[in-house]
Amino acid sequence: MLSRLRVISLILAIFGALLVVTTPAGAASEIEYHPGDEDLTHGPNSFTVQDLACNDRIIVFVWYRWERASDTITATCSAHDESIAPLGPNAYPLKWRRCWADIRSIGTPHCAPTWVDDTVYTT
Repeated sequence: MLSRLRVISLILAIFGALLVVTTPAGAASEIEYHPGDEDLTHGPNSFTVQDLACNDRIIVFVWYRWERASDTITATCSAHDESIAPLGPNAYPLKWRRCWADIRSIGTPHCAPTWVDDTVYTT
């Protein structure tokens, strides 16, 4: 029978391995959201996304959802902007989070555990 110390050590080792698997260094990215006309150099209601690691194995993307849409925007090696709605006077709740997938494995993408709450200002 395993001692308590060995069981705890085993649990910690498994938990540590899971953290390494689900948050690879190759998933480094920069994701910013610009609500409404906060920064029109990026476009209204826009995301700026960039894959900082820029490797061929990990695909990094932002998954967003609001009343009128649920979609993803894939990060590339160069920062790029993508507007998700035209500018308007009405405010709608927006939720988004960073996700990544290893193209060598088949399965569900990994995502940040919590959604970021934001707002879309559109017609």
